[in-house]
Amino acid sequence: MQVKNQLKPGVFVPVVTPFLRNGKIDFPSLERHINYLLSSGADGIVVAGTTGEGHALAVEEKTQLIGFAAGLRGKRKKHFTIIAGTGTQKISEAIEIARCAKEKGCEAILALPPRKSSKKQIEGFYARLSRAASIPILAYHIPSVSGTSIEPETLARLVRKRIVIGAKYSVQDPKILEKWRQKSPDAFIVVGEDKLIRNGVLKAGAQAVIPGTGNIAPRWLVNAFRQARRGKGAGAQAHVNRIVDELLATGSFGGAVKAILRARGSIRTDARRTPGRLTAVEKRKLFARKYGPR
Repeated sequence: MQVKNQLKPGVFVPVVTPFLRNGKIDFPSLERHINYLLSSGADGIVVAGTTGEGHALAVEEKTQLIGFAAGLRGKRKKHFTIIAGTGTQKISEAIEIARCAKEKGCEAILALPPRKSSKKQIEGFYARLSRAASIPILAYHIPSVSGTSIEPETLARLVRKRIVIGAKYSVQDPKILEKWRQKSPDAFIVVGEDKLIRNGVLKAGAQAVIPGTGNIAPRWLVNAFRQARRGKGAGAQAHVNRIVDELLATGSFGGAVKAILRARGSIRTDARRTPGRLTAVEKRKLFARKYGPR
């Protein structure tokens, strides 16, 4: 079944997933954080994405997040986009999450391809997912996590057949990103690498961004994207780049983001699974930085 794209250009922040000390999802903190992001100009959110530790969440927890986000949208009585990350390479789990996202009114899902698969296997995976859930799909190009690259020719076929509406690009090298646009002029392309926002918009015509850094500096990320859409924004992008470099320098991007949010009082605990929590020294250095309006 061919599914029509429901996504509009914008900034969709991949929200962190806050936890209580007993390991359960901290929904009050999540609501507070999402409201902060939306009030800062974000056009929507991604739940259970990589920044949201989707790899560490059970299917039931992911469906809880989807339902919670949909409920919050109704509670706010003001529309915002919701994209659900599948966070799995098991087709049965991806289908279950996608069906939940469809039922709850999400605009799209962000789905990893199967691990170390051929072009034919990638196409078969997404085709099966599309038939089972009938929801717009963004293929997720993040080889460091999935072990699979979505080549320009593969994306072009998937978009041409209307199996997926586009893809998210989470690699620092912009070359494939530009080839995606050349091969797939109708694809909805999303930049997932924060340092490539301006490049992706200007050279690849990216329509949206999913910036992990947006959790701590949403106004800066929104500004960088909107400026890039106007052909400007070199200064805003440079500032975003500095923030990203400082977070990466800790050795744990996700851990650093959560440490900042915890210090602000936005959430109560650090990552469920890290690469490692930050040391006291690393935290002091991190908190000495200013990441723009909060």
